[in-house]
Amino acid sequence: MNIALGATRLNLALNSECGHDGIAVYTQGLMSTLPLSIITPAIFASDPNEYLAGNVHALGGFASFSVRSFLRGSLFNPFCSDNQPDLFHATDHFIPRLPKTPVLANIHDAVSLMRPDWVSGGWERPAKNLIVKRMLNWADHYLADSSAVVSDLASYVGIDENKISVVPLGVDSKYYQQIPLEKRADFFTNLGLPRSFFLFVGTLQPRKNIGRILAAHACLDSALRREMPLVFVGKIGWKFEKELIELRRAIDKRQAYWFQNVDDMGKQILLQSALALVFPSLYEGFGLPILEAFASGLPVITSNVSAMPEVAGDAALLVNPLDVEDIAFAMQRIAESPTLAFELSEKGRVRSREFTWQKTAEQTMAVYREMM
Repeated sequence: MNIALGATRLNLALNSECGHDGIAVYTQGLMSTLPLSIITPAIFASDPNEYLAGNVHALGGFASFSVRSFLRGSLFNPFCSDNQPDLFHATDHFIPRLPKTPVLANIHDAVSLMRPDWVSGGWERPAKNLIVKRMLNWADHYLADSSAVVSDLASYVGIDENKISVVPLGVDSKYYQQIPLEKRADFFTNLGLPRSFFLFVGTLQPRKNIGRILAAHACLDSALRREMPLVFVGKIGWKFEKELIELRRAIDKRQAYWFQNVDDMGKQILLQSALALVFPSLYEGFGLPILEAFASGLPVITSNVSAMPEVAGDAALLVNPLDVEDIAFAMQRIAESPTLAFELSEKGRVRSREFTWQKTAEQTMAVYREMM
């Protein structure tokens, strides 16, 4: 078995200082658990990161190829006859149309087609979505991170549900490792953070619902807001101008803190120290921060829509993401009830054990075998 594993987004993350997005985390998690003897990283670039050093398929640029395939229906075969893979696994949005090799594509969500107003791009977005929709249909089979995504792909991409296999993501074992208290203390001192706070982790963009998180926190008693501010961890994304004004206003009142770049150690400390992860997203194809919080022993407040109930099970407080008072009530319940917080922490740890990268790799291998 010879699998070309698409690693373009991972390569981009490794070559930048912006950190890993969900797709890069997924690709790295899969690469760390699949048998190394069967996979060769494949990147649409000419400069692989040293993490991917070795026998890497450097396939050149992707944009010109995808446009030619879209306009003329031409196929693309970047592999030599002596290194033709048995299967190409596109873990990211770079899905090639290959003549001799079956293609398995991960589609982590269909947000750009479902809600173009939530994603980046202006006047060119309809044209991009036309290409994306055609490109998504180039694969022979598909992996979805959750059952919730399957119906979205059928509705918005036109993919036959029988061609989609659901393979959930895993959580890195590092989140179970407790950071020593002295390291935590130094971290909080250096950043000037209080010891009690609500945490959000993710890119600041429309579907992350930052405005309602801020509004919910503003509904809390004034003393509670001062004692338990919001801490946002994530780079600024797109279409965030209005929420950015509200966030900066909360920061000026010392009711919020915002860190665009936090290293892995810092993220672990925050997840192990917060009151709760507040993650009432409007849409997620999976929701990896939920699992990372569970593994860290952190209570979770998340949405009752899309994939989030599927991931959280009964281990989180589920809220209506459109209801500010519902989000605020969940925050208040955890702030005022150590017993509830402890129960959610214990349930989350148990729930997280159901999601491992080893299980993801085994289920992915089963799909490989079915396709070959």
